[in-house]
Amino acid sequence: MHWYGKIATLISLCCLSASLLAADLYRDGKAAFKRGDLPAAKIAFENLYRQNTQNQEAAFSLATVYFEMGDYSAAQTLFEDITTTGMIPYACYYLGRIAEDNGDTARAKTWYQKAADQDRVLPAQGWADDALLSLEHMGALAAPGSNREKVDTSTSSAPSFAFAGLETKYTDGLIDPVDTTSVDASDTSYALLVAGNAHLSGSPASAELRLGGTYFGEHYADFDEYNIDSASLYTELGAKRGQHLFKGKLEYQYLWLDGQQYLQQLSGTLGDKFSLTGKTSLQLHGRYIAVASPAEEFERYDGAVWEARARLRGTHRLRWLLDYTYRTEDREDLEGTLANPFTDRLFTSYSRDSHQLRARLAWSYSEKWSQMLEVSYRTAEYHDPDVLRSADAINTERLLRENDRLKFRTDITYRITEKFDIALLYEWFDEDSNNDIYDIDSQSVSLGLNYLFW
Repeated sequence: MHWYGKIATLISLCCLSASLLAADLYRDGKAAFKRGDLPAAKIAFENLYRQNTQNQEAAFSLATVYFEMGDYSAAQTLFEDITTTGMIPYACYYLGRIAEDNGDTARAKTWYQKAADQDRVLPAQGWADDALLSLEHMGALAAPGSNREKVDTSTSSAPSFAFAGLETKYTDGLIDPVDTTSVDASDTSYALLVAGNAHLSGSPASAELRLGGTYFGEHYADFDEYNIDSASLYTELGAKRGQHLFKGKLEYQYLWLDGQQYLQQLSGTLGDKFSLTGKTSLQLHGRYIAVASPAEEFERYDGAVWEARARLRGTHRLRWLLDYTYRTEDREDLEGTLANPFTDRLFTSYSRDSHQLRARLAWSYSEKWSQMLEVSYRTAEYHDPDVLRSADAINTERLLRENDRLKFRTDITYRITEKFDIALLYEWFDEDSNNDIYDIDSQSVSLGLNYLFW
């Protein structure tokens, strides 16, 4: 769950009673906070607090907004005035976060210990215990410079989780991945996704170690050749220092196509994420992938892939993302003739360089409804020319392949509860190539149900 969502849930537990006007202000503030509009949340909670400065719920909500906006001084003043029993552990935890971010680890330990010692408030105790454990092992690693912009904590402090999703899809124009002359016109499929992530150690403010895994399966009613299953395991280490969030990830993935062994991949990723302003972050990412296939017919995909990506992300009422990805792939390629004597390919290159630009916009209509739009463009140039035997079966044609792909997707999500939602997705893409064999035009409509167990 997004960090704003977690805190919004916490705030909702704290607001126990209010006048009708106060209830409106609280509702407006909570909705703004949940969608990431901190200035609007600040105005609502400041007005709520001015009505009654003794209102502990209003003080706590406003302090939380100040903390998320990086105004630690104002947040600290309000958190220190919290006297309500159920809120004290949370206030102590945030006071520890503020002290740690200011480089005062001794005072941070004091606040965390005070939060951990409270009775009957288990979430705050767990957060504080994690923070203490991290400080004990990492020292002052997370201490930033003064007056820094707030780092986006939505990634660095995500909790352990287990997730399951089930989706049914209508697809038209799907291309057989083995025999590209075969097309599946109008088909239905179902897809199952199961994912988990265990937070082994660390804290939101310093470092963390995670272990996770996923299983994904997509099976078609009339086109078994495209049934695909994928399972993966990964371990990830992250460390935050000042404005930077460094991450390293090692992942093993195995794929099956139509129930047969297809590909296995071992990948390593290094990344750095840092805030440019309170609402904008830049992520740099480098990845190496070693690919091997246990099946002879897929050996053409064996090889290595290098990837570099720069991603700019922001939240200004709308949540937006811009990224650029460069990939270079050194594959085994395909040599030898295929069965049909009139379309024999003597050599097909799978080694290529590609460039992709992507833009995404997401927003919320209300607490229940949200929407996302995404468009991407990718161009690929292959390293070696494809060699094809002409129709007379005597001459050959050499063609250096170039592909261009334009892709569009949009989804609308309705949140039934905090953990359960339903999503409608439409996706279209068109890939053009100077080799007509690789021209693809496909679209799909999906309906998905998703449940977050914890």
